[in-house]
Amino acid sequence: MERALRMVISIFVFAVLAQYLGPEQFGIFNFAVAFVALFTPVLALGLNRPVVRQLIEERLEAQTLMLSVFVVRLAAAFIMIILVLVGIYFQSTTELAANLIIIIALGFLFQPFDVIALWYESQIRSRFTVFAKFAAFGLASSVKLILIAQDAPLVWFAWSNVLELALGAAFICWFYFAQTRDFSSARLRPSKVFNMLRKSWPAIPAALGISACMRLDQIMLEYLVDFRAVGVYAAGSRLSDAWFFLTGAVVTSAFPILIHHRSDDRKEYRENLGRLMLLVYCVALVIVIPTILAAEWMVHFLYGAEYQQAAEILKIHIVSLVPMAFGQASGLWIYAEWKIMLDLYRALLGVSVNVALNLLLIPIYGPSGAAVATVVSLIAAFYLFDILVPSMRQLFIQKSRALLLVGLPSELKFQMNRLGRLLNASSGKR
Repeated sequence: MERALRMVISIFVFAVLAQYLGPEQFGIFNFAVAFVALFTPVLALGLNRPVVRQLIEERLEAQTLMLSVFVVRLAAAFIMIILVLVGIYFQSTTELAANLIIIIALGFLFQPFDVIALWYESQIRSRFTVFAKFAAFGLASSVKLILIAQDAPLVWFAWSNVLELALGAAFICWFYFAQTRDFSSARLRPSKVFNMLRKSWPAIPAALGISACMRLDQIMLEYLVDFRAVGVYAAGSRLSDAWFFLTGAVVTSAFPILIHHRSDDRKEYRENLGRLMLLVYCVALVIVIPTILAAEWMVHFLYGAEYQQAAEILKIHIVSLVPMAFGQASGLWIYAEWKIMLDLYRALLGVSVNVALNLLLIPIYGPSGAAVATVVSLIAAFYLFDILVPSMRQLFIQKSRALLLVGLPSELKFQMNRLGRLLNASSGKR
């Protein structure tokens, strides 16, 4: 519910901001956001899942682990800010865009506090993280609307992005220390973090690769076309990206079930993977088809006539929800089998295809070409890559069956029977 409400508010504020700034300034803002977002996945250091696992297994050492992860991630944040500054120095962009990038990159300093969110996740108390993040998001969104009402310059909207991260860090710290109070048992032991990094490091370039597939289009549009093209593209692609959370939520909820059956019943494990592929594809279809049909109306309603070209981008980009859903689902298999290097390899394939197609299509088709490049690169990474790896060919078959809706009638029958048994059990208890 929180994510759905957040999506609605986010789209509303995004649309109001787009109308206020106009395509060119909106393009400058989104170019800066995309540039910083390219570096953001590095901050997690691929440690989220390993840290949660360690926090569950070593509860007495939890505070030491949290402090150590926080310090290492904070050091990584400073390094990433330096790399952003170096990147700005070597690229040719406007002074305004460079200033926005520097401001937004300062948000890196608040992201190490997310280690507290990992602790709440290990305690199955993620509601406190949800409260903190949503409160920060709501306040930052209100600030954006106030800035629009006050006719504020573009640079203030970059600061509002930093404000959201700062508030999120402050709120989650307040929740944690209000409940835990004592942190005296924590000891700084970076070696614990580096030991985990030796196993999880492939997740860092893999996350960078997926981020590049989703963000390079806006950066390359600025270099090959102009900021106005970036603004129009961002308007259309945002309405597509907003839905990724839905398939992600389905996949996340399936993870414990898959892990359970992996050790107990391999046949059930494979069948559940097939069911998951079919489920996320059906969820994606329910979103993709209506969006394609209503794209022109949605863009006109939200953005106005200046952004009408964004409708064509939306019609293309929304298709990326299908390969992204498959990627999220097969990502569970990769982590369940602990074959993280495969995540890295498929990300590298996706980036290579993305860059090549952007260079080929953007000069000819502009923003629409960038949208095509994104969709094809995700298909390459999250579908076609499976053919190349023997251990993943079963996933390719399951995804292909899902695309053809093979097994849908039997799956519906299975779920109806399951619902019937639950209802009978419930009535029996009464």
